Amino acid sequence: MKRRILWAFMTVLTLGATFAISEAAIVYDNTTNPLGFWTPIISDFGTNGLVGDEITLAGTERSVTGIDLDVFSGYFGVTGKLDADVSFYNNNGSAGAPGTLIWDSGIVKDVGYGGLTNTFHFVVPSVIVPDTFTWTISLSNVRPDSGTLYNLGPLYYDPPTVGGSGDWDWYYSSGTWNKGDALNIVDNFGAEVHAEAVPEPSTFLLVGAGLAGVGLLRRRLGK
Repeated sequence: MKRRILWAFMTVLTLGATFAISEAAIVYDNTTNPLGFWTPIISDFGTNGLVGDEITLAGTERSVTGIDLDVFSGYFGVTGKLDADVSFYNNNGSAGAPGTLIWDSGIVKDVGYGGLTNTFHFVVPSVIVPDTFTWTISLSNVRPDSGTLYNLGPLYYDPPTVGGSGDWDWYYSSGTWNKGDALNIVDNFGAEVHAEAVPEPSTFLLVGAGLAGVGLLRRRLGK
């Protein structure tokens, strides 16, 4: 009987916390309309250590749980692995450039690639972002299965089907952020952002009160 009471209490607590947090939604999507161009991060044309795109999210969900990025890898039939790093920045730098770091994935090792278009998925630990921010990606330690692969970088798409983006990208060079439109096209990279609603303060209060109640109930039940 005691175990049934405790189980019932935990069930109510779990359901309450579950219904207080919404499902993830797509708040930005620019993966539908390819422009047929890409920008080099690692290339025989030159390199950019860090590139990214300034985006504006749709909807009201601002707790980001994932981002998918479309990356060009050069040639048919070439496969291998690489390391990648994704970051989010506030655009509070000079002249609206990326400024304060919001989140950094750290180096994600052994990301596989192959074919011309690759979608890299990065899990984001429910990071709260503003309506407009810049995401960036860097690539390193490229290890093709055979031969040498130099051409790697984000693909251009436009227009976004969810959310919006200014017609430029950002790249970091010699310690400075630069606004890029070198190809004289709409410089928006392929990306899809998933987010949940920011939990209300009552959600945290519910969980905290529930855990305290569980402890009290266990003491009363002699557990």
